[in-house]
Amino acid sequence: MTAWRALSGVARVLAILVGVAAPGLSAAHPHAWIDLRSTVVLDSEGRAIGVRQEWLFDPLYSAIVAEDLGNSTQALEAHGRDVLDRLKAYDYYTQVRVDGEIQAPGIVSDFTTGLQSKQYWIRFLVPLSTPVDPSVYALSYSVFDPTYYIEMLHLKDRPVDFIGVGRGRCVAQVEPPKPAADAIMRARSLAVDARPDNSLGALFAERVVVGCK
Repeated sequence: MTAWRALSGVARVLAILVGVAAPGLSAAHPHAWIDLRSTVVLDSEGRAIGVRQEWLFDPLYSAIVAEDLGNSTQALEAHGRDVLDRLKAYDYYTQVRVDGEIQAPGIVSDFTTGLQSKQYWIRFLVPLSTPVDPSVYALSYSVFDPTYYIEMLHLKDRPVDFIGVGRGRCVAQVEPPKPAADAIMRARSLAVDARPDNSLGALFAERVVVGCK
């Protein structure tokens, strides 16, 4: 039995989410996949105050969750809370930039989670620590696992949305990642139990650029 299979299902799920590798898996990154949907939340003054996200997990991850937690609402909520508590140290895998400078997010307090059509999902709001007027400041954000253990990309048929006052004057452009050849080779050569490379994920991350008139 490999060390990976020896872990409990929930432990495996949490290992995937926080990039903790278990020995016994094949080499090369990524090892898990999340489809993203995101919405920029605007306040009554048209300022961006957070990014609402929905993470849709790959079939293997979803199967692990279903095996260990079933459809118990209470168990799924407890699991989702545990996951977000662990991701707090990683800024919930969300990097926000204002005029090019990183702005640390606030604390996630609002989330829902569940299983639908055998797919595990979690929705939550990552608040900005300070509201940002996108018509004045350059606002962008990326959602990625720093180690690139997990690949996280927006769904192609679901563009970034806006909610709140002035949403009709705002647009968002999702810039795809453009990793250099050496970064691709690094990702392909990394074993799952290799020491995490926290610089790798940013090279494979999308960038969402927000603009409002």
